[in-house]
Amino acid sequence: MAIVVTSAGACGSTPNPRSCLDGTCTDPRFPFCDADAQFQDVPDSCIAIECTPGEVVGCRGTDDVYVCNPSGNNYDVEMCPYGCANGGCNECGANAQCASPEEICDPVSKSCRACGDGTECESGLCDGGTCIPPSEVVYASPNGDTSGSCTRQQPCTLDRATIVAVNAPTTPILKLAPGTYLTTLDVHTPTPQPLRVLGEAGVVLASSNAALQVQDGGNVDVRSVELIKDSLGPVSQVICGDAPTGDPISTVKLTDVKVSYRAGGGAVITANRCQLTLTRVDIGISGASYVMSMQTDTNAVLDRVSSHPIVGLSTEIRPISITGQRANLKVTNSVFQQTTVYFLTSDQVPPYTQHLLAFNTFVFSTATGGLHTFDCRPQPTDYNWNARLENNIIYSPMDSSAIGGQHCTASKNVVLNIAGNAGTNIVASPQFVDVTTGNYRVMATSPAVNAALPQPDLTTDHDFDGTARPQGAALDIGAFEQ
Repeated sequence: MAIVVTSAGACGSTPNPRSCLDGTCTDPRFPFCDADAQFQDVPDSCIAIECTPGEVVGCRGTDDVYVCNPSGNNYDVEMCPYGCANGGCNECGANAQCASPEEICDPVSKSCRACGDGTECESGLCDGGTCIPPSEVVYASPNGDTSGSCTRQQPCTLDRATIVAVNAPTTPILKLAPGTYLTTLDVHTPTPQPLRVLGEAGVVLASSNAALQVQDGGNVDVRSVELIKDSLGPVSQVICGDAPTGDPISTVKLTDVKVSYRAGGGAVITANRCQLTLTRVDIGISGASYVMSMQTDTNAVLDRVSSHPIVGLSTEIRPISITGQRANLKVTNSVFQQTTVYFLTSDQVPPYTQHLLAFNTFVFSTATGGLHTFDCRPQPTDYNWNARLENNIIYSPMDSSAIGGQHCTASKNVVLNIAGNAGTNIVASPQFVDVTTGNYRVMATSPAVNAALPQPDLTTDHDFDGTARPQGAALDIGAFEQ
């Protein structure tokens, strides 16, 4: 766009073609009236224009915009439906004026964009930059109504909200308000889609029974909650699936969940005929309890999971037990303290159980009392299963061997200690930063640094902290990239 300014006409009684005090310009060479000197220094002047047709060149006040005409020699004035600012028409003035109901109207730029957090959305939920419509959300609070439709303005109890959610024509999101819920989140019916349960800081499920129970083909995806169990007894905190072979497979997915299990006895998680996924789950345990009990027809995938004593170091052993048939476990980028893994499946016909554990850190700060971090004892000849242990740090310095038996395939692990032929495993201290404080990252001189040799089907592109792998010439062994 160019503006051509020429000298004014001669003085006298002849009208000045360069003046538009009366709001008009009569000389076609100077067709535009620049009344407020927006484009040159003298107000109420007629000026020549050269511009690109359709070009927006600025606002006229707060409601109109200047647009280059089709001939490219003048400006047309067009009204902006939502006002004019920052040199052009606002895209919106309110969220409802955005073309997509999932977007929000930015209060500063007045343009439609993805949401940043739930405070920008009518529903209070922003999921990956998308505002979830209120019609797709069922709301619960610890002191909610025992009846009603469970809206944001009138939330329901957890029991009522769960019933409303699982019986909806299309599975909505179940949003939990902050507070402590003393009833079980119980889903025991098939859901057409995963029931997404979204918490936030301050959301605690603390039933004296199981905090989460999903059975009979239920499918639940839980995010951003804390599970607390203080009462004594063997009841698991998370129960996924049922024992009867004919029942449908149930599904549980936990993401960004903190677990505190102080009950003593039993297992924190019990999975039987279950698809289980744990991502960024922190499990704190007080007393001798199982981290997880996996049974028949269960597939468990764990990534960035931590299992540890609730307070300080502990001598108590907290096993992961795998029994039955077709109970497959895959664990990556995770940290386990005082945890043994019992491989006790009894497969006799295919498909056989497969266990895959890679890029994890297992730490026994005290002697295991004759047990091993990995129990790979010989099985009856008609049992057929396989466990691959690759690129893990397995630290049990007070025992003669962290891996018991020969039924596991262990390669390229940093192990302290291991009995017999070490093969490709590195028998050495992993050189943790500080075992006494539970800092299991390794020092730069660790034999784990740049030493991993992952197989294509058992590699990773991140570590426990979410740091990209590799950071050096190769991936590091263990849960942390140095």
